Amino acid sequence: MRTFLCVVVVICLLPLGSAHAVTGAHALRSYPHRNAVKVNVQTSIGISYNEALDTSALDGGIVVSGSKNGVYSGSLTLSVDCKTLIFKPSHTFLPGETVSVSARSLHLSGDGFTSPEAFTFTTATKAPPEQIYNSEIPEQPLSIPDTGTLPKITVTKNLKPYPGQIYFANIFDPSGIGYRIRVNTDGTIAFAKRTPYFATDYKANPNGTYSWVNSWLHHVYIADTSDKIIDSVTGANGFPVDIHEFRYTPEGNFMIIADDVVDTDMSQVIPGGNKSALVTFPVIQEFDKKHNLIFQWDSKDYFSILDGTDILLTAANIDFCHMNSLEFDTDSNIVASCRNMDEVTKIDRHTGQIIWRMGGYNNSFTFLKDIYGFTGQHHFRRLPNGNFTGFDDGNFRPGPSQFSRAIEYKLDEDNLTATEVWEFRHNPDRFASGMGSVQRLPNGSTGIGWGFADTVGYTEVDSLGNTQFELNFGPGTHSYRVYKFDANYITSGLVGIISSGDLDFGSVSVGDTIWHTVQIKNTGLSNISVKNSYLLSDTVNFSIDPSTQFPIVIKPGASAEILVYFHPQSVQTYNDSIIWSTEIPQGSDVWVKDRSYLKGQATKQLGVTASPADNAFTISPNPADGNSILISTTVSAQIHSLSIYDMLGKEIYRKEISGLLQIQIPIQDLPGGIYYVKLNSKNGTSIQRFSRVR
Repeated sequence: MRTFLCVVVVICLLPLGSAHAVTGAHALRSYPHRNAVKVNVQTSIGISYNEALDTSALDGGIVVSGSKNGVYSGSLTLSVDCKTLIFKPSHTFLPGETVSVSARSLHLSGDGFTSPEAFTFTTATKAPPEQIYNSEIPEQPLSIPDTGTLPKITVTKNLKPYPGQIYFANIFDPSGIGYRIRVNTDGTIAFAKRTPYFATDYKANPNGTYSWVNSWLHHVYIADTSDKIIDSVTGANGFPVDIHEFRYTPEGNFMIIADDVVDTDMSQVIPGGNKSALVTFPVIQEFDKKHNLIFQWDSKDYFSILDGTDILLTAANIDFCHMNSLEFDTDSNIVASCRNMDEVTKIDRHTGQIIWRMGGYNNSFTFLKDIYGFTGQHHFRRLPNGNFTGFDDGNFRPGPSQFSRAIEYKLDEDNLTATEVWEFRHNPDRFASGMGSVQRLPNGSTGIGWGFADTVGYTEVDSLGNTQFELNFGPGTHSYRVYKFDANYITSGLVGIISSGDLDFGSVSVGDTIWHTVQIKNTGLSNISVKNSYLLSDTVNFSIDPSTQFPIVIKPGASAEILVYFHPQSVQTYNDSIIWSTEIPQGSDVWVKDRSYLKGQATKQLGVTASPADNAFTISPNPADGNSILISTTVSAQIHSLSIYDMLGKEIYRKEISGLLQIQIPIQDLPGGIYYVKLNSKNGTSIQRFSRVR
């Protein structure tokens, strides 16, 4: 019998009512989009609901059939929060077929049912171009000082910069060698690692990790503070990761931009269009902590190719949108920057609908105190005061000369006005034909990465626009974005939960059990609730102490301890990880380190030797969830006593059993956990383990 483990990471307020009646629970969105066309044949199917589902949804909750193939077989998975039901077909869909999706009325995790859902989509008639991605090339450590191949870095101004290190990854460097680099404010290199590719978006994250994108193989890497790669993210449904953006969501999920490349007959769109043009449509994808795809927004369902500004629509390859940044608004919806549309777009994160469009051909805003507007922009970010900053490349700004600038807008979303409240232009002007970044620092200063601008790489200015720091690159060296982070950002009191890190159980004999304690500390400023925990894949050889009482509320500065067991079944090396499902206060800046990595090596049994045949016994049921267990022996004449021990070796039960073939042992008072039964006989002892579950 299969066991499905589902962890709800948010509090679900389920409506009251009859368990046999349909409630207000309904589907919020799906992927592919309803009635979507030219869908990649490699797609999976996801339906997201506004309430958590019961695991019974995994038993035929979705039925999928194609106009050419008939009924598709596949597997069903529930997301970590149990709100998205995912169907993965056992083989790809056929080109050019209409696929029908039907979801029955599904039982909620509480009372009530969802409304049934049904929709169709049509797959593309041509396969997308082959993409090389999801591959990993090892990186090489670099000793400091380097032998001379590092980018040339010159600090030209150093007055009163915000303390910290400058993070960047050189791109399109004349040397052809890529690095991830951290530089001190005096220009000395604090860290450098050579990459066999040019990386993009190298940065620290508020949860204590570092991340960057492999720009050649379309692969996001996530590393810990020792630069050990602990996770990676790739695109789903056949879409490669785009190089521009990787974000943790406010809930601790992953969000990326991916590329949907569609073979398109542009002669049906404009006169002289290429009959087989490859059009790139950006796709926003959100994954939960277990890498389940829970949100997909494909721009071809919402944007028109004609939305692109100054784009050659007769070309063989058309990048009409070029989405290059994602931000979370104060209402948790998504704000996306679309460079080749000169547009910033707000997207409803629940339904996928567009809320507003700013700039470009579909502009809904009136710009105030801004005589330029933005074009070819990058890196729009929401500030704590509600304003937005961005890097205005200025590619198509009218005027006699080109220049780029950092900008800040105050938005009135009710009256649809965008008021410029601050800008910075370099003196003399610098023009970045691409790339660029703007970062508001904790002291109110602003760090500006100049992208493709010549020579100047990074400028830091105070709130009055006075330059406090500037760093220049050598000729031909650029960086997609440049950031500054200090130690407080990476390990501050707002980091949240920090686990004790990796657990290495060392060598353990097959059949034996060893345990380690995971200490979870709340270094945040608010209470945090550890709602549950689960093993990512291996629930046979690793286990979490079943007596652990969730949820665990940890106060600021306090910690909790949880026992993790390793009990290998065969000789090999085991690896797994524990996902900590947490709830953080609404609107809080607390982030979570949500994973502990496990490792153990099983060796040949060296402990208790196999019992003689006349001392063999069985325990049933095992695992035991009732009030007793049954001990059955083959020959009991030589057995004189029975003992039960807990994991700490303490004897908690003893009974004389001379002459008995079977004996019922009461366990109703035993807490959940791992226990050992020991039979004592004239010929020695026999020991077996059982699990008590509640």
